[in-house]
Amino acid sequence: MNKATQMRSFSPMLSGIFYAFVALAILTLITSIILKFSSMREGSLDTYVYFIHGLSLFIGGFISGRGKGTRGWYYGGLLGVIYSILILMISFLGFDSLILTTKSMIFLLLSFLLGAVGGIFGVNFRK
Repeated sequence: MNKATQMRSFSPMLSGIFYAFVALAILTLITSIILKFSSMREGSLDTYVYFIHGLSLFIGGFISGRGKGTRGWYYGGLLGVIYSILILMISFLGFDSLILTTKSMIFLLLSFLLGAVGGIFGVNFRK
């Protein structure tokens, strides 16, 4: 396998991660604006955060699967694992929270599943 082929096969992963974090930023900004100007309570913020992560993972998996064209579940799931590891590392570095907890393992598993589902839809959308 030459370098150009390797780069093309890895490029959908990079674009998927990029779009996942762009979606994360946009959805977080929208949620912040809604929280500021509405009667939405901060107590239910955990639910919104998980929804934002889920939608971002789905979008990233979709882009990754569509870009690769085959094995969308694999590339989307791999994207979910990379995404969750990056989020957990940011959480550890920024808030000094533990990395290996039950919640983080559940987050890792759900990230894999949501990314894989997004990848499956992305491959099928391409056809």
